[in-house]
Amino acid sequence: MFQFKKQVLYDDTEKVKLQLYKLSHEPRVSKICLAGLLLLAYPMSRIFPVSFGGENGPIEIAEELIIGIGLLLAVFYSFNSQDRLHSRFWLISSSFWLIMLGQKLSWDDVFYFPLAIQAHGLTFPSHKTLGYGPEIYYILVLILIINLYIFFKYHLRSLIVRLWRDKEIPLFELVVALIAIIIAYCSERHLLIIPGGRNMVLGEYAEAITWLSLLSAQMDLITYIHNRDLGS
Repeated sequence: MFQFKKQVLYDDTEKVKLQLYKLSHEPRVSKICLAGLLLLAYPMSRIFPVSFGGENGPIEIAEELIIGIGLLLAVFYSFNSQDRLHSRFWLISSSFWLIMLGQKLSWDDVFYFPLAIQAHGLTFPSHKTLGYGPEIYYILVLILIINLYIFFKYHLRSLIVRLWRDKEIPLFELVVALIAIIIAYCSERHLLIIPGGRNMVLGEYAEAITWLSLLSAQMDLITYIHNRDLGS
């Protein structure tokens, strides 16, 4: 879906041959895959074993990998973007992925010894019972304040306006992510009843689609912003 295209440029002042790599991708492929995965949500929840929806199950591990990839990409472009405005945009994006990764890891609860083993998987202690539990919320508020400061201080709104004007906001991916979030919420709150106690499987599967959609959206933005840095 994504590939690098070599672009050869010449520095007129030093006559140095430069090799830059532009990102290229086929957005239709990503959209078709996301739509297919979303349509398969219910059938797959019936096929996967119940244990797949548990804590530290295969689906949740896949979610953590997807979020980790999103975080690494955002950090990479935050440090390597040639435009300071873009760099700060990716800095805010990286903080989002970091928070999401912490949430999926239950703020490191999953690294503790499980309290019980149940049919749907392992049960771990809640972060609220740990010594640092209350401090997590203060840290989240601090990160939010810093992000708002960066957004308004460095006029990141202008980047959002440019993305909207150039029709580069990944609306399809965001809509898929929103639908997946709603499915996950309804499933975990048992507003959707699935026979065989498979609500957790559907919930985790839908969450995985959410992160995959957001990762795809980020890749769309990386393609646009990175190629703009190169002067395309």
